Amino acid sequence: MLPCQSRCPQYYEGCHKTCAAWKQVRAASAEDHRRRRAYLDYYSRLCADVERRCWKVDPHWTLR
Repeated sequence: MLPCQSRCPQYYEGCHKTCAAWKQVRAASAEDHRRRRAYLDYYSRLCADVERRCWKVDPHWTLR
């Protein structure tokens, strides 16, 4: 079920393929996904770098 299906007065079966409003929703969703992915990638690399440094300083740092 499409999120706009219950509240769009112009809804008909298959309309999402040509609907400008639906394309805007999809574009906004894709942009949000891209920003979230970039955020997670950045902090994942940052944490991996910190973890790598900890291992280099003390190889047994997790055993404490």
